[in-house]
Amino acid sequence: MRRVAALCILVSVCVAGLASVQKTFVVSSIRPNQAKKDSPELKTFPMSLAIHNLPLNMIIGEAYGIADYQLSGPSWLRSERFDIMAKTDAPVADDDEMMVLLQRLLADRFRLTLHRETRQLPAYQLIVAKNGPKLQPTDTGSDMPFKKANKDKGTRIVAEHLTMPQFAEILSRRLRHPVQDATGLTGAYRVSLDWAGDDQKDKTSKPGKETPTGDLPSIFTALQEQMGLRLESRKSQVATLVIDHVEKTPTPN
Repeated sequence: MRRVAALCILVSVCVAGLASVQKTFVVSSIRPNQAKKDSPELKTFPMSLAIHNLPLNMIIGEAYGIADYQLSGPSWLRSERFDIMAKTDAPVADDDEMMVLLQRLLADRFRLTLHRETRQLPAYQLIVAKNGPKLQPTDTGSDMPFKKANKDKGTRIVAEHLTMPQFAEILSRRLRHPVQDATGLTGAYRVSLDWAGDDQKDKTSKPGKETPTGDLPSIFTALQEQMGLRLESRKSQVATLVIDHVEKTPTPN
């Protein structure tokens, strides 16, 4: 009986694994997007994926769950934008499973190959400013505010429930440099932060040297004035994805 039970478990695991491997996009369409003023978006549904006007570096980043600074590849990845529509042969369990399918699609249609490396990159440490934090604690809640704030872009972060590691991760994506939480603050807090956008004419600015525009302060000043926190420049070992090969033109639909 034990052998039979063990055999049944083994068969179940194999079948489940096979089903996971076989699940794929049965229909996919990839087209270049030249209308760069259109709002970029990525939406997932139980049986489909819709991407509109996203540069390929962001599509790869979404597929592998990494920030832009963690991806190393040709410069055109940031200028060539695409629309992708894809449908699965069965409902997926969640966004994570959908992103695995997107990884396979990128490998198939763009001939994408890559490997992982750890590199030393310019980074920041998030610490408490001299006069202490200006934060309002909040009760434990869901991770939905973090997920929304982490997907948002721009020069504003507003959320009702963020831990400091979550806040540091959001800052990482906004600043395009790794940010490590070193505040020592536990629990969750209400966050409201507004700052001026960087001077887009200065393409070679280094971490901590960004020039603010408009009436709002730089993010470095805003953090101290609005939240009682501070960013310190440093170097950090960061896990990255290095692209070995990628085609600029996807295979035909």
